[in-house]
Amino acid sequence: IMVMPPGFCIHLVERQSGGYGGDLSERRTLTIIEEKIISRIVRNINDEIMKAWEPYMEFEIKSSTYESKPENIHLASVDPTIVVGISVTFGDRKVNFHLSYPYSLLKEAMNNSVLKKGKKTETVELSEEQLESYKYTLSNAGVSIKPLLGETTLSVQNILDLKEGDVIPLEQRTDQPLKVKVNNVHKMSAYPGVLRGRRAVKIYDMIEEINEQEVI
Repeated sequence: IMVMPPGFCIHLVERQSGGYGGDLSERRTLTIIEEKIISRIVRNINDEIMKAWEPYMEFEIKSSTYESKPENIHLASVDPTIVVGISVTFGDRKVNFHLSYPYSLLKEAMNNSVLKKGKKTETVELSEEQLESYKYTLSNAGVSIKPLLGETTLSVQNILDLKEGDVIPLEQRTDQPLKVKVNNVHKMSAYPGVLRGRRAVKIYDMIEEINEQEVI
C-alpha cells in the first residue's frame, strides 16, 4: 500500500496537465480522468520500486489500483507490516508519503534471495561521508531493553480465578540476577536497584557479544 496526500495528487495532476501545480493543502474529489492520470503515475512509481529491490531480491508488483477513499481499502491479512516513510522536497515545498510492505513477504524473500544475490554483487567501498552517515544512523537507533523480573506458569483456570491482592510466586530467586532482554533477545544478566530515585539494574554478565542482526 502506498499512501499519498490528496493535495500532492492534485498537484501532480495539474503539473501533468501543463499547469504550475496547486496548493498542497487543497482537498477535492478527483474526476475520472484525473484518477486515470494518478493511476498512470502510480504504475511508474511501482516500476521504480521494483527496480530499487532488484539488486536484493525478486520483487514484482503484478497489479495496482488507485483508491481515493481510505475506507474502501480492506486488508484480508492480519500479517504485520513494515511502513516506510518518504519525504519529498521540491523547491520550498515538502510532502511525506508512506509505503507499507507485508513483513512475511520481505522476511521470506530476503532470506531466500539476499545471500544468493549478495555473492554475485561486487563489493563497493563506502565514501567517508556515507560511512559516517551509517554510523550516525545506527548509533542513534532506538533499542528496547527490558529487565525481566521473573517468570512462572499458570493454568487458564488459575488466571480466571485471580483477584486483586493475590500474590503470584515467581521461579526467579531473589539472590539470582535478572534476565535483561535487548529487543526481546536475552543478552545480559543484571541485579535490580535504585539510582537517583529511579529503578535501575546493574549489569552483572554479558551473555555474548551483541549481534546487530538480532536486535534490529
